[in-house]
Amino acid sequence: MRSTTLTTAWVWSMASVVYWLITLCWPVISPGTKEGVDDLMWYSVALLSLCPPIAVLGARRPGAAAWTWFVILPMLAVLGWPMLTVLGSDLQPGSFQLELPQLIGFTLVLVMGTGNYVGTRYWISACLYAVALCLIVAPLSTVTPASLTPGFARTLGSLAMGAAVIVPSLLPRRSEARDPLDRIWYDFRNLFGLVWSRRLQERINGVAQQREVPVEMTPLGILWKESLSETSRKEAKDKLEQVLRWHLRRFVDAEWIDARMPPPSSPD
Repeated sequence: MRSTTLTTAWVWSMASVVYWLITLCWPVISPGTKEGVDDLMWYSVALLSLCPPIAVLGARRPGAAAWTWFVILPMLAVLGWPMLTVLGSDLQPGSFQLELPQLIGFTLVLVMGTGNYVGTRYWISACLYAVALCLIVAPLSTVTPASLTPGFARTLGSLAMGAAVIVPSLLPRRSEARDPLDRIWYDFRNLFGLVWSRRLQERINGVAQQREVPVEMTPLGILWKESLSETSRKEAKDKLEQVLRWHLRRFVDAEWIDARMPPPSSPD
């Protein structure tokens, strides 16, 4: 996340992980906690876990900092409103429940955030992430079967979240020998997801067409429209690199791009 605008998403991720672990261990830390308090804690875990993928959707300069104040915090206020309705009550088992409209709102935000990574390297993790949040929220819903007990659902959800974290490290990585510009695009698409990569893909292709660069950015990388000589290809790559740097400047620092480019060749 260093040298990118995903710092805010990373902070939300760390906060949600820490709070998830605290909530998971809370029955051991405080055995006498009422079930209603556990319900509130797990729902707040789910809300906090919505923040990282939603933060990615606003991770563009210069508005990345304002996204938290004008999108994420209002989202938490709206989705967290049901918790305020039970504060001050005796918090007996079943006192906090999510009605169907509230559950639909939560699900829509979840799909919007995790769906951004469908088709990327992290699509399996995104699916597991969504399943995990659904499982920890399901016991609070009025439409969930009674056979799905809170303890089982939350344990299964925690396992799914753990799998979401581990899976990317088990997947094979693309060869480091691939074209540097391809690698830049591949890494950007995987980090920022479909929403931003699709928008940049359209803009880069438009600029490339204006500058008569015979290249097209695709979800899988660079597609050369015609065969070029070595000299012409090098000139086209230089132009494409300039276009990439210009459009990526709102998301990553120059150091992030330089780290994926080959070192300059030393003069003979």
